[in-house]
Amino acid sequence: MRLLVDTNIWLDVALNRAAAAGSAAFLRLCTARQDDLWIAWHTIANTDYILKRAKVSAPDRELHLRGILSQARIVPTDESDALRALDRRWNDYEDALQAAAAERCRADCIITGNSADFSASSIPALSPDDYIAAHTKIRSTDQQQG
Repeated sequence: MRLLVDTNIWLDVALNRAAAAGSAAFLRLCTARQDDLWIAWHTIANTDYILKRAKVSAPDRELHLRGILSQARIVPTDESDALRALDRRWNDYEDALQAAAAERCRADCIITGNSADFSASSIPALSPDDYIAAHTKIRSTDQQQG
């Protein structure tokens, strides 16, 4: 599957936030399934900024960013995507940018800790736990049928 991974998933893991276990399990599943992971360009800058504010050292920030870039590709976006995001008039422009990036890379789904923020998106949004549940069921069903 082609998945746009929202910034908060990477931050959950990097900062060991409450949702870290689910986000890490999601990333492990994607690696095992060889899912096609994508990120919006601004995810890298936002992640660095938030990690810096959380007092994560420069070497550790670099390690996290390199880890993201080893697992996901950056969606090539331009000013038309930024304008499309502005035209949505969502409460959170950053979420609109994520949705525009998901559309640009033709993602099957946006993975986010805040799926309600993407209710107006043309691309469905799932939490890491919901994604895991859906794909664990599919795998279990396939194994039972085989």
